[in-house]
Amino acid sequence: MENSFDAVRAMMLENVERVGFVTQIYVDLAVRIMRLFPGANEELIRTSRNTFDRKVQTNERLWRGFCMPRIFRRPSAFRSSTFSLS
Repeated sequence: MENSFDAVRAMMLENVERVGFVTQIYVDLAVRIMRLFPGANEELIRTSRNTFDRKVQTNERLWRGFCMPRIFRRPSAFRSSTFSLS
């Protein structure tokens, strides 16, 4: 039974890596598109980029937390403070 949990956890971590890579491509694309507009505000672009990056990191930590062995066995152990959007 333990091996099946390890296999699912490994698959989930692999998917987190893949999604993170694709998400970074979309963030880079969004920043490039924002810079194409005439009179693009670099401060706004930088702020948006930082916000995107922060949200991506928060989501990645959340999913990695779900894959932790102690949490994977007992989902109720996962604290609601992890769901912070800041």
